Amino acid sequence: MSINFYEIHLQTDNVNEVQKYLAYWLNGLYREKPEIKSNQQAEIDFFQKEYPSCFAVGSLHKNWVTIRHDSYEQQVSLANKLSQVFSATAIQAMGQSTVDTYYLSVHQNGKIVRKFYSGEDVEKPEQEGKPFSFEQPFPDSEDYQYDYEDMQSFCKNFGIDLLTDAFEHQNIWTLINIKEKPIPEQRSFSEKIKSFFGRADRQ
Repeated sequence: MSINFYEIHLQTDNVNEVQKYLAYWLNGLYREKPEIKSNQQAEIDFFQKEYPSCFAVGSLHKNWVTIRHDSYEQQVSLANKLSQVFSATAIQAMGQSTVDTYYLSVHQNGKIVRKFYSGEDVEKPEQEGKPFSFEQPFPDSEDYQYDYEDMQSFCKNFGIDLLTDAFEHQNIWTLINIKEKPIPEQRSFSEKIKSFFGRADRQ
């Protein structure tokens, strides 16, 4: 079974205000009013875009709002902004077990205060910021790799279970997304030639 994380957890119970802010954020990014649907499933295509175009927002854990998104990039500026706007801790979790790449960051007052990263592009796990009191040092072993179990253990100290199956919680999600624009139908070369000569005959 593959493990995939693509979410931000915000320490607040004000789900409606979070939804409003994310709709405002998407509107500012795409210059287009997003579509909002309540009582949905958390079915979104993850790891699809550089910038999120879709959010699934719901309450999976007490006093936390979970925000799932469709981006493959770390959303540092968004997590920073959420922590600042709501005066709350934001935890960003991204990871994919099939490529052994994991990222976890804690944001407070509009900045990152703790960060972990492990992936194929680094020789050993990286970390930044002051450790929390509950943390244990990384094992002193060359074979050690930071993974989803470390992320899970860390987040449980905040009351967040990263391995909760979102699909077991049906119809609790609000989907906020920018509608995909249809791809214009391409005319064949012969149709373009006919159109060209048709215009020439009318002249």
